[in-house]
Amino acid sequence: MNAIYSLLLISLLASPSNAEGVIELPEMKVENENPRLLFQDVKGPTPNLSDKKRYPFELGEKYEYKVYHRTFMSNVLIGKCLMETGDLKKIDGRWAVSFKLAAISADWYKWVLVIKDSAEGYFDLESNETLFLEVNKRENKYRSSNQVYFDTKKNTITEKDITEDSPKFKKYQIPDDILDAYSIVYLIRKQDLNTVKEIRYNIYSHGKVYPYYSKVLGKYKINLNGKLYDTFKVQVLTKIVGALEQKGGIFVFFSADERKIPMKIKADVKVGHFVADLIE
Repeated sequence: MNAIYSLLLISLLASPSNAEGVIELPEMKVENENPRLLFQDVKGPTPNLSDKKRYPFELGEKYEYKVYHRTFMSNVLIGKCLMETGDLKKIDGRWAVSFKLAAISADWYKWVLVIKDSAEGYFDLESNETLFLEVNKRENKYRSSNQVYFDTKKNTITEKDITEDSPKFKKYQIPDDILDAYSIVYLIRKQDLNTVKEIRYNIYSHGKVYPYYSKVLGKYKINLNGKLYDTFKVQVLTKIVGALEQKGGIFVFFSADERKIPMKIKADVKVGHFVADLIE
């Protein structure tokens, strides 16, 4: 798992290899699959997103982060990360929000590892269930492109590997209320962080479902770009046995206002820690 991804995307992009409570999904027979998103023309009123208690994000919002590896002796910039909330679409009868995330290595870090990874998709406006996800990884010579279609009516997932010219398909039966690892931040932002203490959810990744949860640790002041901000500190935990979990998971600091913007992300590792700081 590369350093930038372990920070920006808030969740673990590499599949956990040693976790408790993992559900291995039964693979289904794939017959003449050609999954696609059923976009619908919008006629009539659209959802009113002005209620920030329900919808704390803004369509079109964009956030950029500088990512550092910090120890007691050094503070090294290793790249930047981008987080963008897109537009509102109606997909198969459901209102959905698009999102996009990207991680790009710093120029000097490209001598070590060239990273240009991205993830984009749609999640249900109300339930936060994932409807679609596409992940593209470009790390040195390694290339992969995968699309995941979530059919919540039939409780199935179809994976479409489009790395090569000839797509490869896999299909799985899934339980209810499945999220992808990238849109967790939106689920957390929807919560009343003044009262909620724990948020539980199930994440799908490569034919398996992983139990995750987050703990709201209360309000904290952070220093960002020389200014003090009131934030909610949230610990994103997994049930993984490994270096990251032994160090306490990932901490995300959300602005203590109605927007609940992720302002800082921090993960302790064996040597120092990684930090993603929001660029104002």
